[in-house]
Amino acid sequence: MSKNQLIIQVPSKPNFSPHLRRFTWPKDIVLDADPVDLAMSRNIFGFESVVTILRYAFGMSLSRDAEWDISQVEPHLRPSFIAAAKVFKRGVTVTALAEDSQNKSYRVDFCEELSDVFNQFHADDLVVVDSEVARFWWHRLPSGYLAFDFNERKKNIETLSEIFTLLGNYQKKNRNVVVVGGGVAGDVVGFACGLLAIPCHFVPTTLLAMVDSSIGGKVGINFEPWGKNQLGLFCPPLSVRIWTGWLSTLAEAELKSGAAEALKHAVLSGNRDLWSAIITVVKNKDWNHIRNLMFDVLDVKRDVVSRDPYELDERATLNFGHTLGHAVEILMSRRNIHVSHGACVALGMVHALRVSERRFGFFANEIVEDIVGAGLLPDKKDLDIILALPQSEIMELLKSDKKNDGENAVRFILLKEWGQPVCGPSGEWAVTISLEEAARDIAGTVDFLLGKV
Repeated sequence: MSKNQLIIQVPSKPNFSPHLRRFTWPKDIVLDADPVDLAMSRNIFGFESVVTILRYAFGMSLSRDAEWDISQVEPHLRPSFIAAAKVFKRGVTVTALAEDSQNKSYRVDFCEELSDVFNQFHADDLVVVDSEVARFWWHRLPSGYLAFDFNERKKNIETLSEIFTLLGNYQKKNRNVVVVGGGVAGDVVGFACGLLAIPCHFVPTTLLAMVDSSIGGKVGINFEPWGKNQLGLFCPPLSVRIWTGWLSTLAEAELKSGAAEALKHAVLSGNRDLWSAIITVVKNKDWNHIRNLMFDVLDVKRDVVSRDPYELDERATLNFGHTLGHAVEILMSRRNIHVSHGACVALGMVHALRVSERRFGFFANEIVEDIVGAGLLPDKKDLDIILALPQSEIMELLKSDKKNDGENAVRFILLKEWGQPVCGPSGEWAVTISLEEAARDIAGTVDFLLGKV
């Protein structure tokens, strides 16, 4: 396999998890909704009440493992329920819903020059660019691109509706979409493309997007008050084209954010040499060297997502560090404080490693010290705020984490050793911890970090 290209296989599997239990929607359900929700439902899904159904589903703490039985629902409402089921926690099984049975694959190309990034696209393709990227690179982008302001606080259903309208104007022109930007741009535009059935290409411009979010076909948005990435699809792109020159305009905090996700892949794969090399890059600020490590980082994710493209099984391990990390990221965003995704994941990894040591004897002190010593955690000012967050708010978000199955507990990805995620007796890849014990564990991590800052 060339180190300038990866092939991601997407086997033919249903786009929904196997149902473990059934939830029967009542026949007499009343779907009152405010006018904004109704308008967004009509615009995005073509049916009324879809957003309202989603709010009901989250309010009832339904999990991704619960089949939606809509046999009792009035026939005229069933299309709305099917539309909601397709995007609830990236898809649930529902009665009367057809499965996608097509095999797919796509390429990830590593480009030497910026000109190589765009020369494979059609001149009529619609290029959507993050406005921050356009600010630095406008003179080298294809003519006619559309700039849009993407950020974590706008990764929501309102922005999805805006992008949906924007792309819908081009849907009948048989144009593909090229998304140029970071993870938020890829998630929101990719989600809209998936709903509209418009083929899209990803051109990631941040290290985080290059090493993680652009690979694997997961697209989605946050849905408040339930947290990160609660609505979405599995929508493989036509291609991914990576050029590391984009990194020259990124702040160091954003580079470290991507490095944290790269380290996650290294520890999950058991590749200690890759871990050490990434830590060296971060400590020495030798970001030009990251290009030499990127193929090995992405090969870890390629291996996992090719076996489990729809996160029905092993792919859940890629959420290592994300359970607590996502909760922290959302809570800081609610306070209008931006903390990078990678810094929150680094914090989540420290927590998961400490719990792994306590429960499974994984002696992870050296890994934790690497994370702390490389400055991958949030900076001191933000960390002080994080460590003072009300535990009740953290626990509320942990309960709605998309890995959970509705029980009064939290699921964490934990490790027995380098490259050995814990697999439970029934084959599950997440360890279930009661809310009470999870709260004690988090308090212990807070005490540990208070001694570091």
